[in-house]
Amino acid sequence: MVVFSIFQGLLGEKYGNIRIPGEVEASEFEMILDAAIEAKMETKLLEEWYCRDENSVPAAYYLRPKSEMLRSNKNAMQPPANAENEKPWQEISDEIKTIFKAAVKLLHEKGKMKHSQAKRYLFSAIEDEFDFALGKQTPAFLKKCVCYIRKIANIERFVKIPEMGKYMDITGAEPRIIRDPEAQEKLIKLRDEFIPTIVASSNLRVYTSVTHCDMKLGYSQEIENHYIEGLGKQFYEDMIDIIQATVQQNFDTETDTLYDEILQHSSLCKTYASFYEYKCEALNIVHKYILPSKTGHINPLIIYGGPCTGKTLLLAEVAKKAYGWLHEDTGPESDPVVVVRFLGMTDMSTDLRTLLLSVCEQLAVNYRCLVQSYPKKIHDLRDLFINLLNESSLQRPLVIIFDSLEQLSENDDARKLWWLPAHLPRFVRIVLSTLPNKHGILQKLRCLIHDDDNYIELIPRDRKMCSQVLKHQLLRVKRKVTSGQQIYVNNAFSKCTLPMFVNLTFREVRHWRSHKDVDESSLCVTVHESIEQLFWSLEKKCGQKLVSRALGYITMAKMGLSEMELEDVLALDNSVMNELNENTRPSNPLRVPYLYIARLKEGLSGYLIERHVKNVTLLVWANRHLQLIAQKLYLQDDSSLREMHTILADYFLGVWSGGRRKAFCLEDPYLNGCLDLDSRSLLEEEKHFLEQASFDRQAPDQPWVFQCNPLEPDIFFVNHRKMSELLYHLTRCGKTDDLLYGIIMNFSWLYTMIKIGQFDKVLSDIELAYNYSQEKELKFLASTLRSIKTKVIAFPGSLSAELQQRLLPVVSSLPKLRHLLLECDKDGPKYCSIVPLHSSMDVTYSPERLPLSSSHLHVTEILPWRLGSWQEWRDLLPRCGDPSRPPFQTEPYQRWTRCKRRLYPFFSFFYHGIGRINITLTDYRFYSHEQGKCFAVERNVRESPWTCSNTRNYYLRILICDITWLIYDVTFSFNGEGYRPSKSCYVVSRGHPRPAKPWAPRPQSSRSRPAPGREVELLEGPNGQSPQQMVTKK
Repeated sequence: MVVFSIFQGLLGEKYGNIRIPGEVEASEFEMILDAAIEAKMETKLLEEWYCRDENSVPAAYYLRPKSEMLRSNKNAMQPPANAENEKPWQEISDEIKTIFKAAVKLLHEKGKMKHSQAKRYLFSAIEDEFDFALGKQTPAFLKKCVCYIRKIANIERFVKIPEMGKYMDITGAEPRIIRDPEAQEKLIKLRDEFIPTIVASSNLRVYTSVTHCDMKLGYSQEIENHYIEGLGKQFYEDMIDIIQATVQQNFDTETDTLYDEILQHSSLCKTYASFYEYKCEALNIVHKYILPSKTGHINPLIIYGGPCTGKTLLLAEVAKKAYGWLHEDTGPESDPVVVVRFLGMTDMSTDLRTLLLSVCEQLAVNYRCLVQSYPKKIHDLRDLFINLLNESSLQRPLVIIFDSLEQLSENDDARKLWWLPAHLPRFVRIVLSTLPNKHGILQKLRCLIHDDDNYIELIPRDRKMCSQVLKHQLLRVKRKVTSGQQIYVNNAFSKCTLPMFVNLTFREVRHWRSHKDVDESSLCVTVHESIEQLFWSLEKKCGQKLVSRALGYITMAKMGLSEMELEDVLALDNSVMNELNENTRPSNPLRVPYLYIARLKEGLSGYLIERHVKNVTLLVWANRHLQLIAQKLYLQDDSSLREMHTILADYFLGVWSGGRRKAFCLEDPYLNGCLDLDSRSLLEEEKHFLEQASFDRQAPDQPWVFQCNPLEPDIFFVNHRKMSELLYHLTRCGKTDDLLYGIIMNFSWLYTMIKIGQFDKVLSDIELAYNYSQEKELKFLASTLRSIKTKVIAFPGSLSAELQQRLLPVVSSLPKLRHLLLECDKDGPKYCSIVPLHSSMDVTYSPERLPLSSSHLHVTEILPWRLGSWQEWRDLLPRCGDPSRPPFQTEPYQRWTRCKRRLYPFFSFFYHGIGRINITLTDYRFYSHEQGKCFAVERNVRESPWTCSNTRNYYLRILICDITWLIYDVTFSFNGEGYRPSKSCYVVSRGHPRPAKPWAPRPQSSRSRPAPGREVELLEGPNGQSPQQMVTKK
């Protein structure tokens, strides 16, 4: 899970310089020019660097790009880090700031410019940032912000030391260098007035530290290092506090699948609705349909149209407004229910079974219906869905919205629409959308719903309407097109008027400048061509390799990537880092500047949208056409595709985490990969070279779970990102060993998946890995897991013991299972105290002989108390003869140390009549958690009849490795007429033996009532009867 502080502010003794405005309104700029001329200042620089733009509303002057003005800069993509251009630009920028500052001050003094206007020319960038981040914010927002203020005592004394210019604003020239009084005054207002005011009205965290300078050296490097060290520690503690506070709020929703599904579609709905532009008649028709009617039959409403006609945006707008419409119509006491699903956008909304299940769960929660268990059969699930629709009422009307029916999979004949009710209850409305010619869905709908009034077709708009929409979109961002440019816009709209094409045209036109030429080739005439043009314009701005790899990673990821993941993955891609560091020498750590990620998101705003999945915000494509073009442009080369899957797999495996360096040398393919600097096979010269050519990419660790408290291993957050992505990429990059040992043979993965209720997903993943690798160990492991399904689902902590018992006998013939056994031995004791060192199971077990189902297993009882007396042990263990007398005794206590960690899971007991004995061999397993307060008793019963002519002894051994109690080496003695013990009975408690109370055996009557919770079969009673009794304790 990714949780961040919203804002971190660092404020020292330096106020900083004013900013150069990127754009100034034409009237204001000309007024500044006149003021500068009046002040007898040279304005040629302003006239050269600022250009008038008639496309702005109102007209404005904008600052020309440095790459255009400083021709020596060959790489326009790079930030201004080229030393050749940095010095002249610094001189130019200082002169421009001086002109603006002097002219604006003069205008402000004369009253020609208001303070609010002058502020943007006179305040530094850092004050603008603090005002933007902290001003007019809610307390909840400010609670996640933190500010660090550093004061340097008596800093004015050291103003003449050259290095002190980095820490405070200075003015003047040698020998009269002083601290800038104007900048100091503004700093004091910001630090001592603005920030304390925010603190007084919120819970903003603010830390102030005072540093003392060295009397000779001033603020030396040693003092700086000491301050940075302390700042780093405090920052770490604050981030931990903020993250933990957020974790506590999200803990209850971590395992709630329904909550996560609803949240994903709600976030998509909010995003899509924000892009809705057309106030078309279709919205009014849907509005009228949703309102309750008094008479007539109610059928679902179908919206259909070709690709990119705006169906999804329309339904998102309907979902956004439906609650308000109904609430306004039915009164303030009503509470409408709106269910929205964008089919195909999540796994649960792609399959009909999971779709109906999630909708039924949501309806049951909203209408407070108690559903004991949800049906497994699809037709029963559909019947439950119909029944839940009838729970709607006038005060609680229901609206269900399903977008893109064609995205449903073929499973359960979903596309035949047999599950869709044709007639709806009075207070239910269902709105659907589909393509007209995909899978015959529209034709099936017409057979189901015959009334034409229930169909709305979205058709392309006319050219005039498209021009009006484009005009309104441009005005919202204070832009327009000139009369000459409008000719080319009209020509493009004459060929395509789809809503998405209009939006793509808007993205291109908004960047036009009036002094730059445009022609027919400036605009594309199809949606796909426009998308390609959008991507190419991003490549010019951010770099071809960075854009191609970034969009490629987002497209190939199974569920998208978060912003942080994208930044981390790009840092691991040597081709991207080579492009970014083409003109500079790379430094450690090697990272992608966030500037490029911000440019990418800004350039694709509205198309690269955010989706909330398992408390993580992921970047995904808003439209399937965008994904199609990205795949076409950037994911066609097989070698590049394999390389990118490998990088993603390494990232989610955590290969380069923990400070491990990755080689950065594209000329040598041997070095461009995973090289271990600690390898003894490398020569010293090779290690020295690799250290120089390897860089820390600061990739994060990727555990399967994030522990909140090491003392509570069962309280954790699952790394759902690793769960969903790693297997997918490993199967596509050919890393078989990582697939086997990093996932399938990884005990943490198995335990976590079972703990969160994904047992069936475990089996499907193992099957996928087996189909890919054909390893026989995987087939055996899958069969083993099926045989213990009931046990481990009920008590996941028993997984390690169950696996060890079944895998130990076959590890010699299936050697790759040894890795899993070692992990069970290492991690298993965290969750269960039972650790088998030897298995008593049949060593001839093979995958063919192992049962594939666990139906013969039966959990008989869970005992929710602490066993602390002999009476309680007697009630727990199996009995024969007199139900109140346990027929067993233990061997001497001194053998405990030798058998301490050995588990013999077979326990035996018997019931007998006259002349014959029926021995019931029962496989018992005892489980408890760490405190020993809860036992789970499981058994598997086998029966064997014996003829008893003389006394026989039957020996068995059982060892329960538990914190509280330990029992071992139990011996039974019996004969045909009764039974008797041979020794005293001992129970070992925490390593201390204690004798049990003496007791005398009594023969069992055939009419004796069997012990609760035991299976009893009397083969031959005294009257020749053969009853069979079964009693199960609930």
